[in-house]
Order: sequence, then C-alpha cells, then structure tokens
Amino acid sequence: MNYFPINFTETMLLDVFRKFGNISLVENFRHYAFVQFERREDGLQAMKCLNEKYMFGATLKVSPARRPHFRPPPVSQPQPVQRGSTGFLSANVPSGV
Repeated sequence: MNYFPINFTETMLLDVFRKFGNISLVENFRHYAFVQFERREDGLQAMKCLNEKYMFGATLKVSPARRPHFRPPPVSQPQPVQRGSTGFLSANVPSGV
C-alpha cells in the first residue's frame, strides 16, 4: 500500500485492513506500508476493496508487493599468476641456485 498520509499510523492500518482477515505482518514506512495476511485470499479481497479508495485525505494504492530482486554477491575472481619472461613463476630465489 502506498500514497497515504504521513500521519497514517500502524493502528490506523490495522483498523482498515483487519476487517478482511487475520494479519500476520505490518511494516509501516514513510509513505507506504506492507500488510501481510495469513491467507492470500484475504489480501486479494482487501486489495480489491481498498485500491483507489479515498480515505484519511489521500487516495490509497493497494497492490501486491513485489519480491525484492535477488542479486547474488559478486564472485571474486582469482588473481592472475605472475610469470617471468621464461614462463616460470617469479619468486625470490637466491642467485646461483
């Protein structure tokens, strides 16, 4: 849910949404919130009834939450091996060996 007044409290969210079913999670941010129902059907019904509804001085937009795009952490690439001009690995080898 987004586009609601900044003074919209969690209590107000619960009062509006709990009539559609049991709520398992509410996360309230500045201009949007996540409301998760125990049953998907309840969430769909809430979305159908509350989307584009004018209340508390704003027109609500209620839509399904998008899953965050998962980006795996970058895989570190092995560093290239330093080779000398002869093709051998360079190392500190005492002279005369």
